[in-house]
Amino acid sequence: MKKVLLLFSFISGLAILHGQNCTPDLIYADSGVGIFPGPFSVDNPDGGISLPACINEPYEFTFTVKVPPTFEYQGFVLDLYSVSIETTGAVPNLPEGLSYSCNPPNCLFTPDDDLGCIAIKGTPTAANAAGNFELIIKDVVIDNNLATLSLDFPNQIIPGASGQYILELREEGACGSSSTDNLIARAVQLDMVPNPVYADAQLLAYSEVEGEFYLYVQDIFGRTVSAQPTALNRGDNTINIDCNQLIDGVYTAVLQNPKGFISTKFVVKK
Repeated sequence: MKKVLLLFSFISGLAILHGQNCTPDLIYADSGVGIFPGPFSVDNPDGGISLPACINEPYEFTFTVKVPPTFEYQGFVLDLYSVSIETTGAVPNLPEGLSYSCNPPNCLFTPDDDLGCIAIKGTPTAANAAGNFELIIKDVVIDNNLATLSLDFPNQIIPGASGQYILELREEGACGSSSTDNLIARAVQLDMVPNPVYADAQLLAYSEVEGEFYLYVQDIFGRTVSAQPTALNRGDNTINIDCNQLIDGVYTAVLQNPKGFISTKFVVKK
């Protein structure tokens, strides 16, 4: 009888694991409450969707969700019963071939849950054009058991929730099938100063390799607005970038050569 119970427990455990559509990132267990990573903004330059996708290559990016027991909205503090989104249609503008799923599968998160998650995954098809896709989480329903409130996320009204989620879609082969393929991403570190940019900016690059590169600046739609050849030496490098002709907005600086690439986002605000 004990063997039967053990076998049943083992099979049930496998079923639960198999049924999970994503796994929350435990690094956020002690990070307060919210959706992690938060949106990219001037105040949160490390936020946003950090992992690019490539056409015809499998992709997955996970948002970790932690629901607070109370919620502050327009000066009022509300008790929270749950936060939820629809199981389909809540993340518009995804590249064709990508969709999302939740853990729990019904996409209903409560303060009693330790952590939940929303995963964007799939394989972008060749019907897509490479570029940047601005994403929102649409119609997030906040329920305090007396009334409901529906908001989009990111949101300018919610403290700490303003900014953007930009999914960068690249051409096939530009992501690398493994982390070892993109040697530049492992060997170079980038930082844009100042950020936000008002006129001229400097891209600071610490590199463990040397060689010839191209520096591309792309707008929020993935269009290249400038390109320039540059060379990196081992150690600290400074690359001057003229941003005088750029309008206000979010941009991506991409440093690339045949061995790989690395990118960083920055904001132009004049």
